[in-house]
Amino acid sequence: NSDLFDISMEDIESLDEEIRRQLVIRFDPTDNFNIELIHRCHKKYSYIRFENRYDIPFTDSLLESKLVVCDYYGSTHLEALMLGKPFVMFDGVKM
Repeated sequence: NSDLFDISMEDIESLDEEIRRQLVIRFDPTDNFNIELIHRCHKKYSYIRFENRYDIPFTDSLLESKLVVCDYYGSTHLEALMLGKPFVMFDGVKM
């Protein structure tokens, strides 16, 4: 949702510029809500790279990752754990 997007952008803005430039956001291109967020994000943060599930297989993307950031409780964090990749889980709740 939009609140989660705003929280995520606040988190991204707090990162060092060098780290932000290495950031890749993976999305599902069939999700119309994601497409809207991508346009919004790219307009404000043109340096962020996006990849979608049709361009790069998930496992390949995960293997190349230094840190996996999850924004919902799916299987991504479990797959990262199985591959020995560190992960962070955001649940969208403001503290």
